[in-house]
Amino acid sequence: MEVNGDFMTVISKLAAMHSMKILLFILVGLITVNTVVQGQSNTETRDRRENIKVIDPNANESYKASYPITRDTLNQFPDSLSIYGKLVDFTLGVSCGYFCGCGTMKIKLTRPNEIYKHEYLYVAFACFNLLSKEIKKRRQWDIYKLPLDDKRCYWTEVPMNKFDTGRLPFYIVKDHKRKE
Repeated sequence: MEVNGDFMTVISKLAAMHSMKILLFILVGLITVNTVVQGQSNTETRDRRENIKVIDPNANESYKASYPITRDTLNQFPDSLSIYGKLVDFTLGVSCGYFCGCGTMKIKLTRPNEIYKHEYLYVAFACFNLLSKEIKKRRQWDIYKLPLDDKRCYWTEVPMNKFDTGRLPFYIVKDHKRKE
């Protein structure tokens, strides 16, 4: 039985195309696996803060100029305080979402405090990207010292702080609730 030459050419081409599809499927699978594996290892070693340059260049400039969120490493300051003071300055941070960070506030004491003898107190505020009316008007502050072992992302990933506190530690508001 003799087979038409054109028919065999078509069959050969179809077989070659089928082989190419299988090869292409295998290659795409290998590339995908390689990308995922490399992507995982890159995110483990890559600092996510580098992405802030692309997402918000202004925040990146603020972050680069930020002072660290200082803590009481020598345990010289009270663990908690109830003070009277007025917000005199602040640094807005990033909202929590892709990044996790904080802003900071500088509070001027309006009444003397027996335990805390300094004129100013510094407060770190998680996800502080909006200054609410409540915070602007607030005069009594119940706060606790930012613990040394608190490694949550607010204080470590993208903290925004323009205050050089010297040796003074940051405190956190006890009843912290985000108001939008």
